[in-house]
Amino acid sequence: MARRPIVYALLLAVTVPAFTFAGARATATTTSAHAALRPLSRPAAAPATKNVAVIAPNGSQSTTFVENFNPFTSSPNFPTDNGIYEPLMVFNSIKGKLVPWLATHYKFGAGNRSLTFTLRKGVKWSDGKPFTSADVAYTFNLLKKVPGLQGRGLVAVNKQNGYITSISTPNATTVTFNFNKSYTPGLYDIAWQEIVPQHIWTKISDPAKNANAHPVGTGPFTQLVHFTAQSYQLDKNPHYWQHGKPYINGIRVPALAGNQGQAVAFAQGGVDWAGFTTANIQQSVMAHDPTNLHFWFPLVGGTALFMMNLTEKPFQNANVRKAISMSFDRNQMIALGLNGYTKPADVTGLSAGYKIWKPSKPSSLGNWTTYNPTEANKLLDAAGYKRGSGGIRVAPNGTPMRFKFIMVNGFTDWIAMGPTIVQDLKAIGIDATQTNMDFPVALTEWTLGKFDMSLFFGFTAP
Repeated sequence: MARRPIVYALLLAVTVPAFTFAGARATATTTSAHAALRPLSRPAAAPATKNVAVIAPNGSQSTTFVENFNPFTSSPNFPTDNGIYEPLMVFNSIKGKLVPWLATHYKFGAGNRSLTFTLRKGVKWSDGKPFTSADVAYTFNLLKKVPGLQGRGLVAVNKQNGYITSISTPNATTVTFNFNKSYTPGLYDIAWQEIVPQHIWTKISDPAKNANAHPVGTGPFTQLVHFTAQSYQLDKNPHYWQHGKPYINGIRVPALAGNQGQAVAFAQGGVDWAGFTTANIQQSVMAHDPTNLHFWFPLVGGTALFMMNLTEKPFQNANVRKAISMSFDRNQMIALGLNGYTKPADVTGLSAGYKIWKPSKPSSLGNWTTYNPTEANKLLDAAGYKRGSGGIRVAPNGTPMRFKFIMVNGFTDWIAMGPTIVQDLKAIGIDATQTNMDFPVALTEWTLGKFDMSLFFGFTAP
């Protein structure tokens, strides 16, 4: 997931289910030998570790891998976030609440101007060194000090609008963050930041660019025993703090680009667990082995977001954004792109995991996620965007409403929704041209703000 801050407006498209698939294979998958990406001391073929799960992560778009397990980059290899490096607390998207992880407890200070975490005792890094409050303080200070680092906690320490003024560590299991204002949302920024070991990262000269080829973390899978352009394997952490876990000895990740590649591999028994969506899942995938192949679509995933660049004048008008949202036939989009396995988002943008956070009638907050092209046209008329040649609206300064609409290659569910989005926009006088890009190219466009409109990843935590 991209984590760089960019300027955009978000319009909620549809609530995306968390696509989860699990299967049992009769025999272990054999990974072919490939030339290593770099001259590291790793075997050319995957080691014969027993009880290793083959995983195709949700959203994977790689036909080849580049070695990157740096948690301070925008898109490190799975499972850098949470699997190698862990946060103080994790967010349970089913129940909509934080769960203690590296920290067991938190408490706000007077006036909510400080936040103290009590750390779990006995946690070790994968090299056997103890995890302490010094590691937590170091992680946030590193984010603050080094330009170009990415992280969920960056917003709390960045020079523009960060709110953490200082961090104190009175003992090895206590860390306090002091704020420049009363700010309870800071809990999520801080609790969900992955922590790195001070004794390792102080020796890294360029934390923003280092590939971190030999990761040391507190997570369940830290031992990188194999890496090529086509697959990699991490074995379990010998010092993992959850005794008896993980239940498997390692994970192997093959390069399978897009939903279709994952679906084929899963149906053929080459993958144990995957996150993808594809048309007619029951017939096209599960029917190959109904005894061992299973799927689950809980409505707790992130919300798919329609994104507009607020640096462009038309999108600075809230009524223009609302009109665009009201032009979308979300039910049609769901039928074509998500096979009916989800439902339209309401104006809160919150999935079923946030039920306790939502009002009983979200519609009382607004109607701009309801399909209503008639009202959308009225809003654009009132905003001064009149119909011009070919029915395309023009701004008061004469500029036609023509925009490039970005989609990501391999995101077959998104791409399937594209024609409906383009058609719906045309119905209200907006000319959108769908442009499909490989993920790295799209990520650059989003990051630098060089886009007009796009679908974008939703989030599964605050």
